[in-house]
Amino acid sequence: MADFSKDIPILIRTSRDNLTVKFECPSGLLSAPEYTAFEDAGLNVLKLRANKAQNHVEFYLSCLDEVKAYNINRIVTREDDNFLIGTGGPGLY
Repeated sequence: MADFSKDIPILIRTSRDNLTVKFECPSGLLSAPEYTAFEDAGLNVLKLRANKAQNHVEFYLSCLDEVKAYNINRIVTREDDNFLIGTGGPGLY
């Protein structure tokens, strides 16, 4: 789940330094720079932005010769109530 009014951070692990990731969202429901360069290998963050509240938004990330499809199940509009949204899955501590 993602909040429509805020950036949607996507955590990416890159395997080597100086990689460029291409972002595509055919539906146009998400926006981000088409290309993002990551200087350092390891964990990096790509920030997406939703153009409206929607369910099942698919986007693609490609790097080198590999393309992967991803899906955000729910993008919601909500008031600031001091609660954080999450998937209920395990997190990093």
